[in-house]
Amino acid sequence: MQRIPSPVQETPIRVQNDKREEALKNAMLAEGGHLLGYLCVLTHGDEALAKDLAIETWLKVYRRFKVENFQARGLLFRKAKQVFISRMRKEITRSAVVFRRFVKDVPSASITRHNIENPSESTGWDEFWSLFEPRTFNPIDMKSFWLIYRYEFTINEVSSYVNMSASTIYDRVRRLISTCRRILGK
Repeated sequence: MQRIPSPVQETPIRVQNDKREEALKNAMLAEGGHLLGYLCVLTHGDEALAKDLAIETWLKVYRRFKVENFQARGLLFRKAKQVFISRMRKEITRSAVVFRRFVKDVPSASITRHNIENPSESTGWDEFWSLFEPRTFNPIDMKSFWLIYRYEFTINEVSSYVNMSASTIYDRVRRLISTCRRILGK
């Protein structure tokens, strides 16, 4: 008969987590200043942002790294740079399209082209969807696809704007992608 350990007793998982926590504390003491300094350089001296990124980096290190790599400075700096780039990419793409309450307000082919030499967002929209002419798609599917793949919105964000469930948006965008691939494959 197998004996179930009480919460007070040390289980193998608890011992392993304690070792990871101790290793993380040691790594933060040894490398925390270097990591924060590196992130301050990347953020051009924005210490608050650098601290947020450092916390996010240490969380990813704890969850994903092997214990023996917790103090590997090169790996820590690479992960910190990835976290920084992800944060900046999200801010840049999200600021390009301000959140709009209705999907009809999202830039689409209805916006005129301002300058042929300097293509606008609507020009990119027109050029992309012209690859699939004379086929026409559902405008909601097209805008959902555009928000997800052009602006990195999540399916949940898009579903809140078009008032459809996330699973419906997912299915409709997947169907649109497969149709587009078939058209391009011909």
